[in-house]
Amino acid sequence: MSDKIPIKYQPLFERIKDKNIKSKADAIKAFCLRCVGYQYKRVRSCSTYNCPLHKVRPYQTKEK
Repeated sequence: MSDKIPIKYQPLFERIKDKNIKSKADAIKAFCLRCVGYQYKRVRSCSTYNCPLHKVRPYQTKEK
């Protein structure tokens, strides 16, 4: 499985596998990246509003 994860995201997935590191933000980021095929711009523009993580997904532009 790890061979399909792009090299730039492998450290993120290794961090969430580490039992000593518990980061909800990293777990959400990894989940969303995996869901959209590891393309962060697709996470930003995700239109799956019924996903429970939609409001907390990473890479969103900040609202004023």
